[in-house]
Amino acid sequence: MLPETARRLDAASKGHSPEALAAQSAILSAHARAWGAQTLARIAETSPDAAIVVTTSAPGLAAWEAMIHGLPAAIHERVAPTSELDYRAWCMRSADEAHDLHVVVWSWIKAPLPRQRRHDFPLHPIAESADYWVHRYGQAGAGLDAHTADLYAWDGDLAKLLSSGISERFHPRG
Repeated sequence: MLPETARRLDAASKGHSPEALAAQSAILSAHARAWGAQTLARIAETSPDAAIVVTTSAPGLAAWEAMIHGLPAAIHERVAPTSELDYRAWCMRSADEAHDLHVVVWSWIKAPLPRQRRHDFPLHPIAESADYWVHRYGQAGAGLDAHTADLYAWDGDLAKLLSSGISERFHPRG
């Protein structure tokens, strides 16, 4: 991991309780093993010349790195895990908007969602003291573009999956 990535990830995890970080790590680790491994293998097969970038949040980085290093060398040597911020900075310096040279895979948790987003999930009401978390994941490049999200409730002790495969709708401000 690059030193600047480590500093950014450390800063990003501030403000989250150790319990919240552990819960996020568990979610991202399970997802890396179940979805990530097969996704990376499929990308490596269908895009043999492309670099593969995996972006994740602080709690997911170690889990993704461990899973990646457990893959065959022909795959893991092509994969670079990093933070979303570092990936965006790289894109600004090395534009590859058409994804001719790389494929990006992401798996990260937005936690907590802002309070004003609570009305976006009327089918999944939660206690006023709880927070919504959204686990966003997908890929872009090599004609494999896809994205989805899973909705969780966090009560301070336990992250409970409310719904898988949600589509988020964003409302314009104004």
